[in-house]
Amino acid sequence: MKQEKLIEIITSLVHGAQTEDTEHGIKVSQNGVLKPVENEIKNVGICLDLTEHVMQLAREMEIDFLIIHHSKGETVKERLAKLDGTGAYGLHLDLDIAEGGLIDRLADAVQLRSREPLALAYKQSVISRGALAGNLGISPGALIERIAMLYSTAFKYMDLEVGMNAHKEKYQKAVVATGNPPGRELMRHAIEQKADVVIVGSLSNEAKKIARDNRISVICIGDYESHFPGLTRFRAEVYDRVDRGCYVALLPNYRHN
Repeated sequence: MKQEKLIEIITSLVHGAQTEDTEHGIKVSQNGVLKPVENEIKNVGICLDLTEHVMQLAREMEIDFLIIHHSKGETVKERLAKLDGTGAYGLHLDLDIAEGGLIDRLADAVQLRSREPLALAYKQSVISRGALAGNLGISPGALIERIAMLYSTAFKYMDLEVGMNAHKEKYQKAVVATGNPPGRELMRHAIEQKADVVIVGSLSNEAKKIARDNRISVICIGDYESHFPGLTRFRAEVYDRVDRGCYVALLPNYRHN
């Protein structure tokens, strides 16, 4: 299939996403072609970051086109230049915050119910649906077990950071976000929502202190791991829509086994 058709498929899957520039009053998009390709695309790779391991897999699997979530910076440009014949498209915040996007899929994975979207202010932008608040109704131990089981088939081990900042028989209310969101802003919402626990990829030390001071527990599951449920689902959705004979693979940041 051609690059243009693949991009149409990609952009059709990130509906409901909105990032506004509060200073200039315009929508900001972090999507776009990073490296065009003219040839037919037969093998598509989806990755969180363009790591050395991803580059190795791309060569081994003869990937024609990469969809990269974290696609900004000179390192990405330099590494793409080393992948001869491989095109690339950057797809960042829109994929996180879209309806059914990466944050929604993490919330699905931990079984967050009755969700409310939270807008996060970041620099000059307001990120709609930058996090989700909702109900859990589960004991701390059972939540940790749920998260561990979620990743047990894909990961040999997880570096799970848990800060139990208050004794609770059950976590009734939670705030969920992927990656490393604006910590102070996220904790402001957690306090307003009277959340018992925040589940994220990672969190700043300042935000962890705010959590401790307000007796809110924190579970940091890792950057790649927080995006993993959504990226897995996104791969399946792209694969369902590409031309027959076109292969779509999720390329992990690092070797897990």
